[in-house]
Amino acid sequence: MSGFFSKDEILYEAFLGAGGFPWIWLVGFLAAGLTAFYMMRLMVMTFFGENRASDEVKKHLHESPLTMTLPLIVLAVRMSVAGGWVGIPAGMGGGAWLQAWLAPVFAGGHGRGGGPRRPRRQPRGPHAGADAGRGRASRSRCWA
Repeated sequence: MSGFFSKDEILYEAFLGAGGFPWIWLVGFLAAGLTAFYMMRLMVMTFFGENRASDEVKKHLHESPLTMTLPLIVLAVRMSVAGGWVGIPAGMGGGAWLQAWLAPVFAGGHGRGGGPRRPRRQPRGPHAGADAGRGRASRSRCWA
């Protein structure tokens, strides 16, 4: 479910947030579809497919020791509860407090006005000065 919530919020913000970017939403939507496909394939091949290991490898298969599985169980339970608690969107009854807490960081929007601007790259190379002097610095091939 945490994967759904994160993709859900990203797709929502890409489509409707700060001016919206429908083409980015489309790319994200297609990527989410591909993710769903390969995760379904992974589950089917892992748990419902036939074992493709050789007989020699099958002789050495064993379950992981408790020293490996216990920490994984603890992390899985802890992250299932904490991840769901942190990431439930406001539209589904959650507080979305993490989004509100991070809002000042992303206050500039998605690159359209607002936030701090990136410094321009300076041209370098043998023709950098001449190109910049003629107003051609943006077309120069001498960028570092």
